[in-house]
Amino acid sequence: MEKFIKENWFKVGLLAISTIFVVSAFYWFEWRPTQIKKECNISSIKNAQDFYKTKYSYEKQEIEKGYYLVDNYESYYKQCLREKGL
Repeated sequence: MEKFIKENWFKVGLLAISTIFVVSAFYWFEWRPTQIKKECNISSIKNAQDFYKTKYSYEKQEIEKGYYLVDNYESYYKQCLREKGL
């Protein structure tokens, strides 16, 4: 194995660098944005529901069902994405 690495050091190094590059690109362009979108979705729903509870506290049935205004959700979602860099 050691002889193989000494004879093919350039290929081994290029393979290692390529692997690191591909993994890093996958993380940055695929995994990270997906996780941020999931977190923003959850927090935006919670924030929109909390806003609905405070503004429309007299609508008990809708609050229990978890209602929220779509406009509030969208604004919270966009704000979260901007804060996290997307």
